[in-house]
Amino acid sequence: MSDIEDLLELNSEYNIEDDSWIKEFEKKEELYQDFYADDIFFTKLHFVYVDRENAIEKITEENFLMSVKNQIQRHELIQILKRVTTVDSNKYSLLSILKCNIQITQDNVKTFLSSNDLSEFYDEFVIPVKNIDTIYFEKSINMFQDLTDVLFVLYKEDHNYSQNTTRRVYISKLNKKPKNKNKTKKNAIII
Repeated sequence: MSDIEDLLELNSEYNIEDDSWIKEFEKKEELYQDFYADDIFFTKLHFVYVDRENAIEKITEENFLMSVKNQIQRHELIQILKRVTTVDSNKYSLLSILKCNIQITQDNVKTFLSSNDLSEFYDEFVIPVKNIDTIYFEKSINMFQDLTDVLFVLYKEDHNYSQNTTRRVYISKLNKKPKNKNKTKKNAIII
């Protein structure tokens, strides 16, 4: 019975049944919630339209809700491109896609925010998308998720240029016979 009495005494001394410390811990933990990496469910899409003289004609922006967390699926990307390549009866072709995904650990947030020169982080966060395929995003700290963007640069197509032209090349042999046995026949290209 002495063991039971000891346990009762410990219980009353440390108040084990009191779970207020758990609530207090959770309350403090909420303050740091913005500094934990989390999945990305939405992003902003920016469209920059460039004319034939390399001047920016128009910039548009829209929000995009991902159907799969941390991904813009290939079929969604194709739908977006089909929708945005014709504006005001002008056709545009895709020049480039850039993905901005800020991936900083909790330890580096202070360094990042206090840095005067953010260009050192550019190569790390702004990544060119080389193929029209699913775009993947890494988990990001909650406070930087609003900076997760995709930038589309679209170039105005020239109406005078037609891609459907066929160029014919005729190849014929020289009809002259060699005067010397050491000479060989040569092919000529006539355009």
